[in-house]
Amino acid sequence: MRVCQKSLGDTDQAKEVVREVFVRFYEQREGLPQISSLKAYLYKSVHNAFNQLKQSKVYHSHHLKL
Repeated sequence: MRVCQKSLGDTDQAKEVVREVFVRFYEQREGLPQISSLKAYLYKSVHNAFNQLKQSKVYHSHHLKL
């Protein structure tokens, strides 16, 4: 969460991203492939969720300018 928090600059938003990842992980746990490193899997999942959020903000910002 610290990486996400540092990048976002918002503790509440970082917590929400991490919470979403854990909820999705729990809901899809039975259909997931064999995971050799849970820590790496969760880190990458949070990283991907953060990137999607960042892209969404950029898109929204560009959309408003148009």
